[in-house]
Parts: sequence; C-alpha cells; structure tokens
Amino acid sequence: MRSWIMGVTVMLLASSPAWAQAAKTERESWVPGKFTGGATVATDYIFRGISQTDEEAAIQASIEWRHDMGIFLGVWGSNVDFNDRDQASVELDWYAGYANTYRNIGYDIRAIYYSYPGADVARDYDYWELGLALTYEPLTGLGLTLGYNFSPDYFAESGTAHYLRGEASYAIAGLPVPVKLTGGIARQFINNNPVFGTPDYWHWSAGIATELKGLTLGLTYSDTDIEKRRCGASLDVCGARFIANATYAF
Repeated sequence: MRSWIMGVTVMLLASSPAWAQAAKTERESWVPGKFTGGATVATDYIFRGISQTDEEAAIQASIEWRHDMGIFLGVWGSNVDFNDRDQASVELDWYAGYANTYRNIGYDIRAIYYSYPGADVARDYDYWELGLALTYEPLTGLGLTLGYNFSPDYFAESGTAHYLRGEASYAIAGLPVPVKLTGGIARQFINNNPVFGTPDYWHWSAGIATELKGLTLGLTYSDTDIEKRRCGASLDVCGARFIANATYAF
C-alpha cells in the first residue's frame, strides 16, 4: 500500500510543470555539453566551388557535441562521386576544435580529417586540415568571416595546400519569414596541381535562405575561374551552377 501511494505521488509530481522543469534542469546540470545535428538534401554537393557528386544530388548528415567552455567535436557525412569507377562513394569529415569570443571577434580553431571509406588505398584521398576562422558583426544582422585552412598533404596526395576565404551574411529584418543573404569569395592554392587535376583557382558564391519551423530552405549560385579544359578530364564539375537544399536541424 505504501509503495502504491509513493508511486501515485511521483506520478503527480511528474505531471507538475514546475517539477518537470526542475528535473530537466537537474539532468542538464550533469550532462556535459550539448549534442546537435542535422540532415540535408541538396541538388549537388559543392566543395570549394567544385561538384563532389558529379553534378548529382546529395544526402548529408551531421552530429556535433559542444561544451559551454568552447570545446567541440563532430562528424559530417555525404555521398560523393569523383568519376573514379565508384572507388569513393562516401565522405566522412571528422573534426574537433575550440571556439570563443575575444573583444567582439569570434574565433574558431579546428582540426579536420577528411576520409573516404572504400576508396582505393593507392589513391590516398584521405587528408588533414587545420583551420582558423574569425567572425565579426559590425551591424545588427550583418556577419563577416575571414578564414584560412592549411593541409600538409591535400586530396589525393597533391601536396601542401592553402585556402583563404572571405564571407558575408545579412539577415533581413521585418519580413514575415526570416531571410538571410550570403556571399563569399575564396582562393585555393595547391602545390601539385597536375595530381589534383586543376590549377590554383578562385571560386565565389551567393545565396539566399529562409527557415520554416526548423527546416532551412536555400538556393545558392556557385562558380569558379577554372576553364573546362583544365578541370580534371575536361569535366563540367568546376563550372557555374545553382544548388537548392533543404536542411532539418535537431
């Protein structure tokens, strides 16, 4: 009888909003950090201006753990197609780093390991990068980013690589739905261009996105200055294109 009364009491307490919130707060107090993730469907997977799916659709997913102290780690994945007889069909990017703010300037320092499970070992697609990004918001809704990435041995053993980028975003206020405009320009330097398949190149993009009940819908224009005859085996993957995507975050 006593145990039954105690059970009813616990059920009544659990139905109380105040008690439920207290229990949630207690759980969160001992859970270190927070997990977030997302899933994306896109008409193409563009990485630094070049299609990674042979101009076909991509399905992508990610999960990340981040601590209040600024430490984070995560993994991001996508299907790929390099016209290599399906030697590589999946890309998994593993990363870890630290992010914080100093005098209104945000900074993000990370190490990234790009892996391609199933790819021919002789091709050695896997590689490391170290990245640094600085962000600043001079006006409400306007975000500016400068970034630099370094790889000691870039994709397919193409030697050292340097990547510089500048990006801007602006959230338009006063609209029925949130709308964000984005744009950027970047330069990729590669030590062994013949092995990689392109010369050093510029790429740029401009996009628009909106969010509806946790679903982000976007449209992006992307292009490079690589001539078709200098894009791998004269492929179309380096040219101009529009990419539509839908992302659900959780």
